[in-house]
Amino acid sequence: MEEFIKFSEINKPDERHALLEQVTGTRFTLECLYSALDEITLIAGVPEEIQSQFNVTKNLAIYTWYSYSLDPVVKLKTYILIEHALKVKTGKKKWPFPKLIKRAIRSGWVKDSGFRHIEYDELNPDMYVEDMIELLPIMRNAAAHGSNDLYQGAVLYIQICADWINQIFSSKKE
Repeated sequence: MEEFIKFSEINKPDERHALLEQVTGTRFTLECLYSALDEITLIAGVPEEIQSQFNVTKNLAIYTWYSYSLDPVVKLKTYILIEHALKVKTGKKKWPFPKLIKRAIRSGWVKDSGFRHIEYDELNPDMYVEDMIELLPIMRNAAAHGSNDLYQGAVLYIQICADWINQIFSSKKE
């Protein structure tokens, strides 16, 4: 069970990082986390309101060092930010998430080739983004309704979020 952090432990890393280090044999430090997050950037054309919330998400991810259980919050924030970016791009504030994703694909704003975490398939160049029409809203909703799942995925989710946002705003508005 998660407990409220003791004041004397606020500046100490969450002990679960050390446990992961024992299991994986890989040393994970605050400096490593910061460096990985610092390398993830948005392009110049991204609106300030999206850039600002992206930085909030990265700042939240830094604090997973001190509270491992913030990782699912970072995950949820990335989903919310992708949806918000699509609403800003389309100007359709009331459209549901799947419809926004379909619009982004149909308009050519997002393509499989723009994601660094997947292997691009020339024979099926939109396989990933087409799957996201259904899966991304499901993953967002699952994250919003809570989970006890804990794993250090903040950096990956922020990379994926950046890939979505950079593609969305690198294209001209239709």
